Amino acid sequence: MFMNGPRLFGIYLAAGKSSRMGCNKLYLPIGKTTIGSRSLIAALESNLDGIIVVVRRKDSLAWMDDVLFSDKYKHKWTPIICDEAEKGQSFSIKCGLEEAVNLGADGVVILLADQPLIETRMIDQLLVCYQTNPRSTRFIASKYDGKTQPPILFTDLFFPVLRQIKGDEGARAVLRRQDTGQIINYEDGRGFYDVDTEEDYKWVRKLTNY
Repeated sequence: MFMNGPRLFGIYLAAGKSSRMGCNKLYLPIGKTTIGSRSLIAALESNLDGIIVVVRRKDSLAWMDDVLFSDKYKHKWTPIICDEAEKGQSFSIKCGLEEAVNLGADGVVILLADQPLIETRMIDQLLVCYQTNPRSTRFIASKYDGKTQPPILFTDLFFPVLRQIKGDEGARAVLRRQDTGQIINYEDGRGFYDVDTEEDYKWVRKLTNY
């Protein structure tokens, strides 16, 4: 993203169990694509240096739109398998983090595959905020209605904390114990809406006229 500057990668969490939905929600259609593909495309359109897609071992990636394998996108993302994903979100985060470190990341942005209304500009706002003071920032979080939630940018100063999270603890839970980062407040919360249930899915389709 930055000329001779920090390298920032997205960690796209796509290894969830979808237990409340009763089926793999990433396959669910929304418009001409799927829930899982829609948010991934938004991430790929951002200024991140690349996206690490964390999946389960038996994931066929059939939920992915064909466009993700086109010349435009195929070199911008890489899937990695998290064999312990069933133990909780923390395992997926740490799995993605280690891959990012191997790629020379100076920071990562945690992204959820079940947030189909996420917008590219929301991700890029984190990067712009980071650019203003990259070496003293520990994290930059999005916030709506008093709650911090993904997308969240963590710098390498925060990597030791991420390596210590356990079980189903996610990025949002970690921030409840931290007060040394920056916050971007939003008045519109649609981009943060995640699909966990059939009702959530119906609401998103209604909101997007699909």
